[in-house]
Amino acid sequence: MARYVRSIKFKLLLIFGLFIVLISGAIGTTIWTVKTQMRDGDLVNIAGRQRMLSQKMAKDSFALSTGVESARESLSETSLTFDQTLYALMFGGTAPGSKTVFSPATDPGILAQLEVVQGIWGDYKGSIDIVLDRDSSRASMTTALAFINDNNIPLLKQMNKAVQMYADISANKNAKLINIQTIFFILTLLGAAAGVILIIRLVVKPVAMVSKYIAKTAGQLSTLSAQIASGADRQSNQAELMATAVE
Repeated sequence: MARYVRSIKFKLLLIFGLFIVLISGAIGTTIWTVKTQMRDGDLVNIAGRQRMLSQKMAKDSFALSTGVESARESLSETSLTFDQTLYALMFGGTAPGSKTVFSPATDPGILAQLEVVQGIWGDYKGSIDIVLDRDSSRASMTTALAFINDNNIPLLKQMNKAVQMYADISANKNAKLINIQTIFFILTLLGAAAGVILIIRLVVKPVAMVSKYIAKTAGQLSTLSAQIASGADRQSNQAELMATAVE
């Protein structure tokens, strides 16, 4: 009996432990999914911001060339933000305006696309630096503005391709994470169902059988007690009759 009880305790602890592992896995996967989605969302937003910055730099460049001096600081800051962000996207680190620490680009497709953007950006930034330089000659300024005019849209388009690639990879990753969560959820339900079945088989049924046996035994004892009492009454009556006869 003691061995049977210990066996039941062990199996119940095993079921409980398995259930805890499955629940912990589901919770851990959910937390990881949320963090991944937040990081990927920030990555897509920061990469998407580059498209706007490419057009802002073109606008500020032409504004500055027409004598709008207030555009100088804006152009300088925008150029620096674009440059630092591109570096963070390619080689890892933080980008201006974001607290997320990005990992270096490892996907071959994205890395190749960012290198295309970097190829355009090198000369684009050089032209912006000429526009920012107060000592630039009129000829060099004209050439720089012409380059910016011809390449701001190509820079926008190539950066947009990179953003779309980031979005596609993020969507695929989210789909995989959802599948993992679904698997954990199903395993948890199966574990709970198995636990209920085992508890019924190992605890409920044996207890019901024991209760039935006890009830049956109690009934038999009650019947036996009644029989004994009835026998005792008969013997008492016989004794009384015998005593009366003797008298």
